[in-house]
Parts: sequence; C-alpha cells; structure tokens
Amino acid sequence: MNTSNKLNENKESQAKKPWKIKERIENIQTKARKGVTAALIGLSLTWGLSSCENRSTDTTKEKIEQVTPKKELSKAELKKKPIDLGYEEMNKEYKPNLIRFPKLSQENLIQWKISPEEKILRCLRRKPITDAVEKKYDIPSWLLMAMMAQEWAGDPTLPNILNRKANPETGNIEISKSDWGLGLIHIQGANAEDFGLKVLQTTPGEKNSKKMQDTLLGAKIIEQYKKTTDLKILYKYDERWHPILAVDCAARFLKSKYNPKDWKDARILALNRYSGRNWTDYATKVLKYRVTIDKYENQGEVKNIPEFTKWVNEVIENEKKSKNYENFNTLLKSIEVEIDKKKGWYKVYLDYNKEQCYNYGLQEYINQTN
Repeated sequence: MNTSNKLNENKESQAKKPWKIKERIENIQTKARKGVTAALIGLSLTWGLSSCENRSTDTTKEKIEQVTPKKELSKAELKKKPIDLGYEEMNKEYKPNLIRFPKLSQENLIQWKISPEEKILRCLRRKPITDAVEKKYDIPSWLLMAMMAQEWAGDPTLPNILNRKANPETGNIEISKSDWGLGLIHIQGANAEDFGLKVLQTTPGEKNSKKMQDTLLGAKIIEQYKKTTDLKILYKYDERWHPILAVDCAARFLKSKYNPKDWKDARILALNRYSGRNWTDYATKVLKYRVTIDKYENQGEVKNIPEFTKWVNEVIENEKKSKNYENFNTLLKSIEVEIDKKKGWYKVYLDYNKEQCYNYGLQEYINQTN
C-alpha cells in the first residue's frame, strides 16, 4: 500500500472516531438508564420500600444497582410458625432495682394509667426482638415497636381487658373479663391459632372456637395470669406469652393484611385490618408513637417516616410539632437503675433486658433469618 493510500485511511479513521466515541457514550447511557429502571422496579415490588425506610443512614454507601426483589411470602406460608422457641437461662435473671424510674403498679397498668412517654420507655427494652422480626419480614423500622406501645406498653403478661372490678378483700382493681387477646402486640386467640401458635384451649385436645372474642377462653387466660406473671411458666400454656413468638405471629398476621394496591397508605390500611378498628382509633395512634420512637433513634430528627396521602401526612406533621419527644427525652434523663449491684442510667436497663431477650431464643431466631 502506498503512502498516499495510508494517509487517506488515517484521515477516514480520524473522521470516524468522534462518531465511535459518541456511539459508545450513548451505549453507556442506555445501559445506565436500564440499570436505574430495573432497580426502581425491583424496589417498588418490596413491601418495605421507601428511601425514607432505608435502615442505613450512610448515604455515601447508597448505590444504584439492579435489585432482585425479595420473594413475598404467600398467605399459606405466613400462617406457618417459622421456629419453635422456649427458654434457656444463658444470662442470669435479676430483679432490677428501679431507683429513679416511673412507678407503675400492676393495678395502674390494668387501669391504663400510664403516659405515652412511659409506654415507649418500657417498650424499648423489647427492641432487639422487634428489630429482628422487622428485618425478617421487611417491615418498616419501629412500626412493631409503635404497635406494642399502643397495645400494652411492652408488658407481655396482660391480656385484653373488657372489664375491671375491685377485689372485695384487698380493694385492688383486677381484671374481671377478657376477650382472649394476648401478646406483646395483642393478637386474638383464633388468629394466633390460625397462624400456627399453641394457644389455651377450652377443652384440651379439642379445637377452639373461631370467635374473635371468646370470654370463656379469656377467663382461662385471667386464671393463669392471676397464678403467675412469670413468662417462663406462662408461655408453656399459650405461646402468645413467649415474647419472640408473639411478636413474630403479630408481624405475620400484619403482613397478611397488606395490599400493595393501597399504594401510599397500604401500611395504614393494613394496621386498620390488623386491629379491626378505624384509622383514627388505632392506626394514627400507632403513627404518633412511631414518630416519637423515630426521633429517639435519630437524635431528635424524623428520618424513617415515609410519605403517605395528605390526610395521613397531616397527622404526622402535627405529631412532629408536639412535645411528646421532648417529654420523653426529659424522662430518660431522670432515670437511674441498679441491676446486679451495678448502678447506671437507662442504657443499663436496656442492656440488661437485651440479654434477657436472648434467653428466649433470640440468637436462634436471628440465625434462622440470616
């Protein structure tokens, strides 16, 4: 090939380079757009979706990548108890000395004489459990904790109360009638049995009624509760007294009520179906607790509450302006406890209760999830 031809080829090659570069850039952009689209589609199919719901607060680690959606459990799968758990004392149990701590007698709890701040204060000791269950079922952070605060302030022993009366001998207010609801996050006996838990029976060996309110079985619950409030004994009669199995069952039941077609308010409507009540009687109360817990976890800021439709957002915005978190924070600073001759503040109380959660099989539950 002569020199003239080589020069001509070089000129043609140089002329084509910009077009080749442009073509490569367009290919890269197309692939990037497809990757982003795939990621967004994948995310939109998961129940816990929301950038606001992301458990990681380190935005520098966020990446846009193709996501394979986590397989949603069918209703039949949700009804299966995932694990059998009992009690093993791996960490010694002590009776905490609550030196400076809101005094709450069992009688006051039965009468529901407890502030919203005190409810959260007592529920947070169960946080290792709700964290593990939320992770297992892709439930937004703090939602189960907020439900727990609304239900029974983190006390796993108390059943649903229909009536109270004074004991004629002691004068103390006691539970006189229950509808058979029970658990850290209350669930009715018929539903708990349907979702795989062992529950108290009217007659041993026979199927219970499917009534949502069964006062006969409620009376059996009260009978056991009056004998002892020791969970190590109680859970053998009814697994809703087991703190981990109870929260797991409530989470599975809640998931079964979720409908993605409800779009932004899907979680609110799932809460309504869970409770069998209207949104102002249950769901909005749960949301208010969740705002305060979110502020506690994020040093006074609200970071993990997603966007709902206008009528729900108004409830959240009003709660953000309330003094509930400030009141809760003031209460926290006043606490002093002593456990196993070790004095300290609220963290000592939380650390002790975290250890107690492991006595009920929390590590086994976490291992199964992972």
